[in-house]
Amino acid sequence: MLLLGRIYQKFGDTDSALETYRKIKDDPKIKAKAFNNLGLVYLSLNEPEKALVEFKNSLRANPEIPDTHYNLGKLIMDLKGDKESARAHLKKALSLVQSPALKVQIKKLLKKLAS
Repeated sequence: MLLLGRIYQKFGDTDSALETYRKIKDDPKIKAKAFNNLGLVYLSLNEPEKALVEFKNSLRANPEIPDTHYNLGKLIMDLKGDKESARAHLKKALSLVQSPALKVQIKKLLKKLAS
């Protein structure tokens, strides 16, 4: 289901992507990824408040998803929200992420927050 949702998302069928992600109810780790992806769909629809809710749902389901911490931290920054909260999520993402490219991106955002 997660893969099917990603396919719909990639091809711009946001309604089907949203419906598919909402159907995922099993494993908390998979559910957390589905919530994160729901947040990304809402961002693509320019609905940041709904995205914020889904990212928070993702972290409730599994607080160890680096992508969600990254997405939430960046969204908080973009919304000019609490810098400390954004920094905490970005630092958590940095501690969990495996991708060297994403580590560089997170470090740039953290540096931007410091200025």
